[in-house]
Amino acid sequence: MIRIPQFIKFLLSSLFATAIDMILFTVLDKVFHNAGLDTTVSIFLATILARIVDTIVNFTINKLWCFESKNNEIRQSVMFVILVTAKTLVSSAAVSALAEHFGDAVPHVVFKLAVDSVLFFVAYIVQKKLIFAEKPAVSEEEIQEQEKTAFNQ
Repeated sequence: MIRIPQFIKFLLSSLFATAIDMILFTVLDKVFHNAGLDTTVSIFLATILARIVDTIVNFTINKLWCFESKNNEIRQSVMFVILVTAKTLVSSAAVSALAEHFGDAVPHVVFKLAVDSVLFFVAYIVQKKLIFAEKPAVSEEEIQEQEKTAFNQ
């Protein structure tokens, strides 16, 4: 069986989740628009709902396939949501700043592509080193027990 390098798995997972995000956004935006919702509301709702599904799919694939993690799922999912939120905010702020600086001379999607490409590599490192990192040799319970013992002495 061919062993796929972890980074390639991460890339494939990200592409798959992005495809889901785009397809779901397109379908939901059309549904909301046809239901008579304002364009801004339709886009906002479609973006949020598609991103939620995208995040769940991406987390699951990364946890089970890319990083093959068996660690605490609740802790990992909270950290993953924080990462996704941070990436979204940084992307939005950076693209807005670049658009503000360069005006309409460059399409905004070019800025988004550049910023999100950098964030892709940052996200890989954060997930590899923090979110899905192997458990330390000592469990959290053992650390807490050691701290209690040390505190009581």
